[in-house]
Amino acid sequence: LAAMCPPGAGKNDITDRYSRHFNLVFVTPFDDESLGRIFTTVVNKFLSVMARDVAGASSSAVSATLEVYNIVLKEMLPTPAKSHYTFNMRDVAKVFQGICQCTRESLPKVDDLAKVWLHECERVFKDRLISKQDMTWFFNLCKRQMDKHFKRAYDQIVKVEPIIFADFVDPKSVSYMEVQDLDKLQVKVAESLDDYNSVSKLRMDLVLFTSFIQHVCRVIRVLKLPLGNALLVGVGGSGRKATTTLATYVAQYELFQIALGKGYGMNEWHEDMKRMLMKSGCTDTNMVFLFSDTQISKEAFVEEVSGILNTGEVANLYANEDKLEITEKCGKGANNAGKNGPAEIFSWYIDQCRKNLHIVLCMSPIGAAFRARLRAFPSLVNCCTIDWFHEWPPEALQAVAYQFLSKDKELEFEEAITKKVVKLMVDSQVTVQDLTERFKVEAKRFFYVTPTSYLELINSFISTLKNRRQVVQKAQWRYDTGLSKINDAKEQVAGLQVELNELEPVLEKAAQETGE
Repeated sequence: LAAMCPPGAGKNDITDRYSRHFNLVFVTPFDDESLGRIFTTVVNKFLSVMARDVAGASSSAVSATLEVYNIVLKEMLPTPAKSHYTFNMRDVAKVFQGICQCTRESLPKVDDLAKVWLHECERVFKDRLISKQDMTWFFNLCKRQMDKHFKRAYDQIVKVEPIIFADFVDPKSVSYMEVQDLDKLQVKVAESLDDYNSVSKLRMDLVLFTSFIQHVCRVIRVLKLPLGNALLVGVGGSGRKATTTLATYVAQYELFQIALGKGYGMNEWHEDMKRMLMKSGCTDTNMVFLFSDTQISKEAFVEEVSGILNTGEVANLYANEDKLEITEKCGKGANNAGKNGPAEIFSWYIDQCRKNLHIVLCMSPIGAAFRARLRAFPSLVNCCTIDWFHEWPPEALQAVAYQFLSKDKELEFEEAITKKVVKLMVDSQVTVQDLTERFKVEAKRFFYVTPTSYLELINSFISTLKNRRQVVQKAQWRYDTGLSKINDAKEQVAGLQVELNELEPVLEKAAQETGE
């Protein structure tokens, strides 16, 4: 029994000589009527506990989502630069999965349903888009569908931008609801960062600008979803690991990473995977596995991570003694769930691993490796929610530069000078980013300006300024010392002159006496 995707978009066809050995069964896509009936049934079941007008708008949410999906499927086609622009029914299901995280408290009116629908569509479809042009196109598409299906204009119902839904801002409520006060959200994330730094061995000195907080909320949203996994794509220094670390702490999950060393090979990898899976499956611990493309010393690592995303296990990972240990530790929980035999207990253990383990992959889009991995392992796209890290906006650049310059007390800048220096740094970064786009268009070559480059600019400015100040202070000290020596000599000469003037009559008298 074999399965394959339709050929095309990087997927190879099979020859007639090969296919003649099989009975071929083609699974054709469902039509919109069938999809509408399926999802309407699911959403009606969920919204039945909501207010009457909210429950009545379920068909609007379903039809709007399917229309968005069909238009995106038709317009947003994969290209070599956009190889992850592949959409399927899992993406539609993720939209409704996000909506179903809400409670009656968070959806009191149809306006709130329309806003959470827009938010979930953006998280599933918009967050993977790589250009501002594509993002603007999708945003306008959602506004049109909101007006068409919900009969609500975006400008009338959205009072706070950007729209962010979260369940950790209000300590009195755990409902997945809209954040009405972005300042309150920033304070909450700052408190979580301070708490993390107080208990962690490695401090994270982060600047909490709006774009970064949005990424943190997106990762938290994925971690709270059943079978939620994330693929974070961005250049080095864009904050993917810091985002995941902070989001894991806010969600109160446990973070797991491999320690890549000189002799790290497949045996060490399998031991790490076994330890991680057994902890999440046997002890019912919510865990986050953070795996970066810089840790891929062997492509087999990606293959086995793909296996965990698909099935929740790594093939041939457990020895017989490991399976006995799993049976002993999981026997009680499996028995309570009605699973008795060794095979049923192991199957229950795999289900626990899938439920408790969330994988966050951090990859860079630079080079051909990213495209090759997505083509070789489709589960990296199908089983993950993609979040593309764009270049920092000017507001973020300004906040980062201001914090670096203001926290260094040795600089002793006036407020007006600090603002001018910050503006100059932001303008430098934005100008270079614009030049890279022009360079790409005219020379057909890529030049990447990363957030790390901006941090190096700030640190270089601070270190150079301190060095020049030391040189100037040293020259000033030598000048002041020379002046003080000259003044001392001048005072001594003046004193000797006074003594000489006082002795002059005595000397004249002595000379006169000597002449006589």
